[in-house]
Amino acid sequence: AIESPPAVSPSKAVGFGSQLNLPAGSTGSDDGELNAFTVAADVARVTVEVLSRRGDVVDGDTVNITRALLTAVLASIRAWRDGAREGDLRVSGSSPLREGNRLGQILWPLVPMLCGAASAPNGGTDSVLALSVLRELADGLMSTPALVAAMQSRAPLPPLEPPRPPVSPSPLARSHGMDSSGQASIVAVPFKYLGDAPTMALRPFLELNAAIDGADGKENLQRANVGSKIGVEGSVDEGVFGGVEVPAALRLCQVLGRSAEGAESLHRLGLIGQLTELCKSLSGSTYHPAPAHQPSPRRGRGRAGFAPDEADELAEEHPCVDPAALYCLALRVAATHADAVGSKPEVHDGLVAMAVELADRFAAALAPAELTVAALAEAEATATLLHSLAAAANGPWQLEAPSHQVRMRASAVDFLRWIAAPPPPRRGVACAPRGSAQASAARRPPLVGASTGWFHSCALGSVPPVAATPAAAIAAAVAANDRSTPAGNAHSENVAGRLYATAARCAAFLASFPRANPTAALGSETLDSLSGQAVALGEEMASRREASATTSAGAALCDALTMTAKSLLEFASALERLEAGEPNLPDPPALRLHSSYSLVSQMSWRESTILGDPK
Repeated sequence: AIESPPAVSPSKAVGFGSQLNLPAGSTGSDDGELNAFTVAADVARVTVEVLSRRGDVVDGDTVNITRALLTAVLASIRAWRDGAREGDLRVSGSSPLREGNRLGQILWPLVPMLCGAASAPNGGTDSVLALSVLRELADGLMSTPALVAAMQSRAPLPPLEPPRPPVSPSPLARSHGMDSSGQASIVAVPFKYLGDAPTMALRPFLELNAAIDGADGKENLQRANVGSKIGVEGSVDEGVFGGVEVPAALRLCQVLGRSAEGAESLHRLGLIGQLTELCKSLSGSTYHPAPAHQPSPRRGRGRAGFAPDEADELAEEHPCVDPAALYCLALRVAATHADAVGSKPEVHDGLVAMAVELADRFAAALAPAELTVAALAEAEATATLLHSLAAAANGPWQLEAPSHQVRMRASAVDFLRWIAAPPPPRRGVACAPRGSAQASAARRPPLVGASTGWFHSCALGSVPPVAATPAAAIAAAVAANDRSTPAGNAHSENVAGRLYATAARCAAFLASFPRANPTAALGSETLDSLSGQAVALGEEMASRREASATTSAGAALCDALTMTAKSLLEFASALERLEAGEPNLPDPPALRLHSSYSLVSQMSWRESTILGDPK
């Protein structure tokens, strides 16, 4: 629900346009073919004309009409973006920049009304619609200074309250070391008895390293919700909860906060303080760690978190919001804010305070107890914020919280050392799918099918333990070693990609400092392994590019993994020079990683354009 899914199809926007009885000018040629930009412009004009006549008293019919009009605006704008990106629905002689500017001019009178609807506490679907239209305006339809000026009369953000707490496992199950399904949540077996069983995640590795001195090998732990307690408990007031409007507001902040003007306007609204309180609440025992078998919240498909034809589903009394995904989104918003204005004293003080407040959860995120999609999403979001903070305010962070900075650097070093030592070829890393969506992904073939390093380990470890037999493990290992065929499945590919994305973020974070720290040094062996894996992954992506290019999703993921490998290699080389005592030069602009999205799910090294966020 956090990343931006595909845009609404042009045919759906045409359907909305026909229902509104648009003018004849919506056709782009003599044969009556509808033009996406003209439809979007006409829908916008109709919406502004109708909503400008709204009175102070808003009854049920007015609300329904407003929802329908704003939904049509969203659908038509997204259809225009989709068509402009493909270049097949553009008016002859026009350009996306000119068309986008025209749409922004038409919709500009709606900004005060949209801000009022967006800022309503517990606004639900109505707030989401208003926030989504504002996000479209911020994403290239209006200049940021003009939009900020239009929003001066009314702040566009609702209260950033946490969602309703998720269903927790039964106390009886927790007290007996069982998860909510009745299965044991802790399994400890010495390595010498494991054979081909999957190996462990990082936190058990670190804990056993510290607890077992002179033992014969390490131990294998598969844990569910086992780890250090978070110091910040967070409090949730009874009856004070946020809904679907909170993630929609944060997504607006992501777009608006990429420029200095937008970030400064958000700072004046106390954004970092609100994010800190939200993350503290989401880090309390009420929300974190999440139940191992909690049902997945219903997720929509539109950029605002839903598709226009799903508005009724979002109008439930208590719509579901995933606390873990909301927490990661909040971290990315803070990182985007740091990239834009983090060097200013009035901003970096709040960012450092936020990082110190969440120190325990940050350290735990970079030492995941188990490899799940949610755990790795949080690990990457954490490393992203640390990188942005170090790049923007390394000196003030060192002065205000030196021990915290060293602790975060050491956590990133531990993660990279673990990534530098993947399991042996016949051993996988336990990353069985969680929930129906991931189980479905595990049954699908991979988009790219990489078999380098952790892709191989995850391909073996994604098989549920109950199905693993010695013969099956050997067969899986042989198949994964065959570089001529795609390895793994869609789920294992997702997990491995996120591992390397987090590694690239951690390397970027450590390379942001002007000097090496002896207590947080990687060493030549670790750096050589990281560089070797990055080179191997880049070479494999080059060889698989032709096969993965058969689908747009496969080509996009191949590009994402190629750039992730390149970034990891470049930052590992920078760390090698740093630890050798050479001066740390600023990284080239081409390697500055976008903080708003995951390196795997978004091509976040590319600049955002008028055509929307990169996919």
